[in-house]
Amino acid sequence: MNIKNRLTLLFTAIVAVIFTTILTAIYLISVRYSEASFYDRLHERAIIASKIFLEKDQLSKQRLFEFEQRFLETLSHEVLEIYDDNNTPTFISKSEHLNLSKEELDRIRTLKSVNFQKDNRYIAGLFYQDVQRHFVIVASAIDEVGTAKISKLRLVMIISFLIGLIITYFSGRLFAEKALSPIKEVVEQVRKITDSSLNMRVIAGHRNDEIGKLTLTFNEMLARIQEAFNAQRSFTSHASHELRTPLTAIIGELQMLLSKERTAEQYKEGIDIALKEAKLLKTIIDDLLTFTRTNLHDGETFKEELRIDEILWEIQEELLLRNKTAKLRMTFSQMPENQDLLSILGNRHLLGVALVNVIENAIKYSDNQEVSCTLEYSNFFVKIIVTDKGIGIPLSDLKHITEPFYRASNVRSYNGSGIGLALTQKIIEKHKGAMQIFSVEGKGTTISLVFPVLKNIINKTAADFT
Repeated sequence: MNIKNRLTLLFTAIVAVIFTTILTAIYLISVRYSEASFYDRLHERAIIASKIFLEKDQLSKQRLFEFEQRFLETLSHEVLEIYDDNNTPTFISKSEHLNLSKEELDRIRTLKSVNFQKDNRYIAGLFYQDVQRHFVIVASAIDEVGTAKISKLRLVMIISFLIGLIITYFSGRLFAEKALSPIKEVVEQVRKITDSSLNMRVIAGHRNDEIGKLTLTFNEMLARIQEAFNAQRSFTSHASHELRTPLTAIIGELQMLLSKERTAEQYKEGIDIALKEAKLLKTIIDDLLTFTRTNLHDGETFKEELRIDEILWEIQEELLLRNKTAKLRMTFSQMPENQDLLSILGNRHLLGVALVNVIENAIKYSDNQEVSCTLEYSNFFVKIIVTDKGIGIPLSDLKHITEPFYRASNVRSYNGSGIGLALTQKIIEKHKGAMQIFSVEGKGTTISLVFPVLKNIINKTAADFT
């Protein structure tokens, strides 16, 4: 069942309940009023009988009948009876007899005035007493006029209820169709959006109503999807190019070696070149796998406690083993008395990849000049500052330097994949940290990495520090 039909039926059901409640209340009030009015008229006859018949003690049936015909409205099957203390009828106005029981008469004597129904008759009982006598006066009749009016009222209410429901149903369909028309427009517009037209946006409803807010939210999601698609296309294009370059070099070198007989030295030289390109290819693939795994686990939370100073010592040892000529100066300043404040929550492997990328880049692009790595502690945050005196980053490239496969214009002669800083930024963000890059072309680069320590990681992020 579609939304329009559900809304129509729900609207009709609500109105039906409201109609039923109101009509039932009107019907019950009408019935009570009709009964009360009829009982009042019966009481009127009982009181008149007590005043005229008992007090004057001389009113006959004929005279009472003549009085009723003259002054009172005739009631259907009306009967007036008077009983003495022995429950003996002393007066019966009609040939009909009520046959009241002793319990019913005693109840009238006890309560003084009683209204009740017996079979289809309305009965009003009144206890009368004077100095010498006690009587029970009973006036009874059948309310044929009132019953007919109530029956007609019930019929009118049923017909009105059915007609009202029919009108409500069709009105509800029109209302639901009009209310859902903006959604229909949204659906039609969304159907036109494909992977090749993600720049389209949905326009429907007012900005402040629910449809407008839904449309705005959908457009925001569409913008994120478009950005992700563009990034994916760019990533795929750059990845293909970067992977093709070393593969082309390897294939070309091997084909050249196979084209004719070479000397042992030439074969060795060619194999060295192919091996160098193969290592570069492996590095690119490893970085791609790490970058992909990082993207796939964006929602991952790290629970491993890591001492950031210990990781830096391990990285220094690893880099010096890789590059014997590297000059790396490690400095620790403003260290807290409690060394546990240098602990963060994270992933040791990923964090190591990020820090190695930053420090290794600094060493590579400074042509093995001294690189400074400083660890600082301040206000529940640790800050790692890596400074080199290398070639720097051109200002025009600085804002794109963390994009995957983007390489600055002045590093074409250096080996690299262009993934390092993009991967580093992703890893730092996953550790709730922040990365800032300051660089002047020809003078060097400073990269600052800030992490919240374990004692404060619940309440703050690195953005508060930077």
